[in-house]
Amino acid sequence: MTIPFIKLGWRNIFRNKRRSLLTGTVIGITLASLILQNSIMLGMMENIFNQATRTFLGQAQIHNKHFLDTLDIHKTIHNEADLLSFLNAQKNITFSRRAVGPALLSSPKNSISISLYGIDSLEEKRVSRIPKAIQKGSFSLNDHSILIGSKLADLLEIQLHDHIVLTVAQAKTDDLEQALLRIDGIFEMGEPIFDRSLAFIPLTLAQKLWNINGIHEIALQFTHGSLNFSIPQEFKQEIEKTQNQLLSWKQLIPSMEALLEMTSYATFLVMILVFILVIFIIINTFFMALFERMKEFGVLRAIGTKPHQLFILILIEAASLALISIIIGLLISYCIIAILSVHGLSFMGIDVGGVTIREPIYPIWNLSHITLYPLSVFAFTLISAIYPAFYAAKIVPIKALQKEG
Repeated sequence: MTIPFIKLGWRNIFRNKRRSLLTGTVIGITLASLILQNSIMLGMMENIFNQATRTFLGQAQIHNKHFLDTLDIHKTIHNEADLLSFLNAQKNITFSRRAVGPALLSSPKNSISISLYGIDSLEEKRVSRIPKAIQKGSFSLNDHSILIGSKLADLLEIQLHDHIVLTVAQAKTDDLEQALLRIDGIFEMGEPIFDRSLAFIPLTLAQKLWNINGIHEIALQFTHGSLNFSIPQEFKQEIEKTQNQLLSWKQLIPSMEALLEMTSYATFLVMILVFILVIFIIINTFFMALFERMKEFGVLRAIGTKPHQLFILILIEAASLALISIIIGLLISYCIIAILSVHGLSFMGIDVGGVTIREPIYPIWNLSHITLYPLSVFAFTLISAIYPAFYAAKIVPIKALQKEG
């Protein structure tokens, strides 16, 4: 009886093609909207991840355990030689050493406090996009050059190749040390806070001016790093053995961690609300079909069809409707994502969690969610059909025939 019932249930779906097609399309659009929402959110978060980690931050950073609390230039990284030896032995990591501290830039027009970074230009090219962010001049650094942001240049009212006075406090004596430097490059990273408050000089020059021998920060990029990438525990333990601190990009930008959690909750809430809507649509559709076919169900009961067989029949019809809806939903979502994957969505200039979106957002076709959402639609469709199926199973043949008679 199982195979005939499956054929009968499938055929019953097409007895009213218009209603079945409309219901299937509505459920399919619901499925497509969930897939699109998830794909776009994943694309946006991947975009933000790339902007945050590849612009300058890195996917992780190593510091002295107490450096980020005070930004004290005395607190350089411990056991630097051992740490660098360990990092050089890793095949899937690139890194850049940095010296970091406060400084004062003075031009004939203005003086502004900034965060000064001493960098190695060759290492920085492998980790950040600073070389690509240079708008004027070049990324080449020597002992008399400095790179500044475009907004900082405007505030100081200086141009490329102008000279500027850099003032820092030395680590051991707190004496002021000054250097006359030439603007050899002006960058624009797209992040206002970077473009108006950062400047870069050679690492060796920064160490000389601050009178230090070490470094304050090592920025890391993992070859296979992605949005959901987590730092291997063994790697973290090796770093901690050097008495330093390793922080992931999410820990360095706490607002992003909160944003990711909020996005997950919002997606879950939307999914629940959408599926509640689907439940009512399916219940309404099946009760309309039941009342239209009341005489048919009465005849089936009169010739010996058992209640549980009618129950199963309605569930088979629901499963058939779910399959049609899933096919429609996957086709709609695939077509839209295919188009957006080429052209992208432009949200450039919008600040999300402290990171400014500077590139188009491209949806990500996530296979796990492509499986999850259709299965959820299938399950919710069957659950929604239980009440109409139970109602059909309780039909009394005589009353059903009287209602139609």
